[in-house]
Amino acid sequence: KIRRIGARRGVIMATGGFGRDIEYRMMQLPELNSDLDSTNHAGATAEALKQMMLIGANPIHLDQIQLGPWASPDEKGFGTASQFNTIATYPHGIVVDVRTGERFFNELADRKARADAIMTRRDEKGQPVYPIGFTNAAGASKAQTLDWGLKYKVISKAETLDELAAIYGMPAKALKAQVERWNEAVKSGIDKEFDRPMQEAIVLDQGPWYAVRMWPKVHYCMGGVKVNTQSEVLHLVSNKAIPGLYAAGEATGGIHGASRLGACAVAEGVVTGRNAGRNCAAAKPTELKQS
Repeated sequence: KIRRIGARRGVIMATGGFGRDIEYRMMQLPELNSDLDSTNHAGATAEALKQMMLIGANPIHLDQIQLGPWASPDEKGFGTASQFNTIATYPHGIVVDVRTGERFFNELADRKARADAIMTRRDEKGQPVYPIGFTNAAGASKAQTLDWGLKYKVISKAETLDELAAIYGMPAKALKAQVERWNEAVKSGIDKEFDRPMQEAIVLDQGPWYAVRMWPKVHYCMGGVKVNTQSEVLHLVSNKAIPGLYAAGEATGGIHGASRLGACAVAEGVVTGRNAGRNCAAAKPTELKQS
């Protein structure tokens, strides 16, 4: 049944981003096509954003879309690999190009730099060539999703580097040489190849090895509608508050810039949400214009 719900004080749009809306996100960044899955739920689409824009909301930073560089193409959504790579691979392991067995970026760079680097791994036809991230048992000791990743065959286990190379079709000799160079870097405390911080790096001198194929997923939309400090949505032309319209969380834009720092979305949601709720509840009842 179709139901009409009236609002006397206001409407709060806490509708999230549009990470699942492939058509709309490609309008902002054409390279974010169907090659990339998303960590978001199925309802993370642009309909609510468009409705706000239709009544004058000012969209800002819509082309600033963050990719999660820790995801795997071998599972849907956020999955098990994301936690494994965050806890194990990135701080205690390395990521290599499957074709060369060699590293190609700083594994502890910011999210955008890492995702951009991984996205360069493509064949002559432009198709993804998924890099391999791996560590050993010591590096994976605190990875809570290791068992689940192994169960669902997202994470592979190998007793030796030769076995690991065979699983993913990597050149074993080059892979072992890369691991040797990495171990020397750990012992010296200096990564001469990519200037990676080495505080959490460990020597990878024995198996078993745990590895995962990697490819970024659309994770967070830094863009959304412009709001003021009261969480009121501002009009595109007048830059004044649209009466009765508030926005909170990922539906808002302009807070994070080009690369949101991890966990800051929680603070954004709390602050803008409380502002929106407090100010909407305090607003005088009025007849909001129906659109």
